[in-house]
Amino acid sequence: MTDVRLAVHGIPEVTAALEAVKARAQDLSAAHESAGRSLADAIAAATPRRSGLLASSWSVIALPDRVTIANTQLYAAPVEYGVPARAMAGAHMAERTLEASEPAIASGYETALADAGRGAGFTVGT
Repeated sequence: MTDVRLAVHGIPEVTAALEAVKARAQDLSAAHESAGRSLADAIAAATPRRSGLLASSWSVIALPDRVTIANTQLYAAPVEYGVPARAMAGAHMAERTLEASEPAIASGYETALADAGRGAGFTVGT
């Protein structure tokens, strides 16, 4: 049987660099704001219009760990999901926009995380 020897150097440095990436990635509010604004604009464009009030009522709240896209109009949910009792089909403007936007959203977050890695001293390819 052959003896196998393994020496690992730099573990403290790698650990410190990973902690730096983690610290930089704690606040992704800029990436959340960008993704949320892009989605809200696309949802507004896909929102059915009568007066335009529903389409203009989409808002974005970006926090360090998430983004919320909301609509203040009470009839936003019935327009999105429909009303079966009234045989009203849903427009699914938010659902369809989110599905269509997933690659762009993922790309935006990949860029934000790559920037966090670069800021911690890693060489990152995107």
